[in-house]
Amino acid sequence: MKAKLLRVEEKPSVYGGTFFYFFFKGDDSKSYRSCVSSNYRNFKNWKALLDQAKNNPWIDGLFLSNRSPRLINADSLPRIVTTPEEKRGPIQAMQESLFNEIISKG
Repeated sequence: MKAKLLRVEEKPSVYGGTFFYFFFKGDDSKSYRSCVSSNYRNFKNWKALLDQAKNNPWIDGLFLSNRSPRLINADSLPRIVTTPEEKRGPIQAMQESLFNEIISKG
């Protein structure tokens, strides 16, 4: 799944460390979130996103949790999308295809 990272909120944990709450807008225009603790091993997968959050990058490699339909699994392997082709989600690709078809028929 691809999504645009909107913001990250940082909160101290009562158990030590820090919780990071990641908020996304999916390529389907729905809102998603994830929560990662700096004390857990999967934090290494998310750490690079903290520096890039202010740029609102597109992220790939996300998958949904079984617990909630709008919760991104913290065990995802998020990857910052760098090329325009990668940023296009299925909806955008379909819209572009339809637009190009309409234009070509004149």
